[in-house]
Amino acid sequence: MNTRDVRTAAAVLVMAVTLACNDVPLLPQWDADFYVPVTAGKLSIPGAGTVIPANTASPSVNGPIHSASMAGTTGDLLNKVLDSLATNVRIEIRVKKSANLAASLADTIYLAADSAGLASTTVANGFAMATTDTAIVDTLVMGAAQVNLIHSLVMASGTLWLQTRGHATTGASPVTIQATDSIHVRVGLLVAVPVAGGK
Repeated sequence: MNTRDVRTAAAVLVMAVTLACNDVPLLPQWDADFYVPVTAGKLSIPGAGTVIPANTASPSVNGPIHSASMAGTTGDLLNKVLDSLATNVRIEIRVKKSANLAASLADTIYLAADSAGLASTTVANGFAMATTDTAIVDTLVMGAAQVNLIHSLVMASGTLWLQTRGHATTGASPVTIQATDSIHVRVGLLVAVPVAGGK
């Protein structure tokens, strides 16, 4: 075997050994969002026929209190990716409202390990929806306390309690509530997990 063949064989051997390692610096790496649905429901709105004057802020628009078990399928899914408190966890919110409801929304999601804790535990940076919007998708970054809460509930197969609370403000014209009007909110968790290219 001549010198060139030896060098070629050596290069192939080094590449094969490198690709067989778990940590392969040559392969691309990125984060992918792992989505886990949590709950969905409608916000409370006044009854049909109610007229809300223009440029009026509601005292409060509260969603129902939901509980989501962190055991079963949800817990199994989260347990596979929540391997440390440093994991990037966000809340994804999808809101749909009737076109007739010309009002802006400003809501915050409250998270807790029990229903009583909803009075004080919040997620920073709630979502906002403009008067003319009929659908939005937004993400809220969770702080260490909220990530720790999710992590501990998953480990203990506990239950996550949550509620949206905020205000609605009408635009330049009054709004008459119709029987078909609704504001629907769907909440899920987005967990950023590292992904490496290759097999």
